[in-house]
Amino acid sequence: MKADCINVHDKSHHSLAFTQTPQFDKVIPQTFGYILRLYPFHPESKSFAPDGSPCTADTRGVLQRMHVTAMRARYIGKETDRKWEHGDDFSLLAFKPAEFDDLGQIVKADAGLIERIRGVPIKSLVRMANVDRNTIRKVLRGASVRGSTIQRIVATLQ
Repeated sequence: MKADCINVHDKSHHSLAFTQTPQFDKVIPQTFGYILRLYPFHPESKSFAPDGSPCTADTRGVLQRMHVTAMRARYIGKETDRKWEHGDDFSLLAFKPAEFDDLGQIVKADAGLIERIRGVPIKSLVRMANVDRNTIRKVLRGASVRGSTIQRIVATLQ
């Protein structure tokens, strides 16, 4: 309880305590017992109450299903960092996974592009666009490929 606690975001110093002061300058440790005591009062965030409103700690009855609508796909890189396996590294608290733009989307080539590709020998397109020949064949069949691949083919054809 006498340990000095440092906020990794603003480097401010705090001390541990079991109760908070009006200045909010204490850090209250959460033990398993504390979490278990609060569990019955935890609202269910993934469901609706029987009347369709968001759940609260006092919600009772059969919960309703919450429907989720995806707005757009976001392509992110590896979600974990191998440093997590090797111990206490405070830089991991600020870890953000890599997020890719819309070029990571899976798309199909339109009919006009397929006709333009058919006018070029596959072997030369493979060399110029640095795209695998099987990928070009997929595009010609109308299969889905990455948007960045389609962009590379279009840039080569121009």
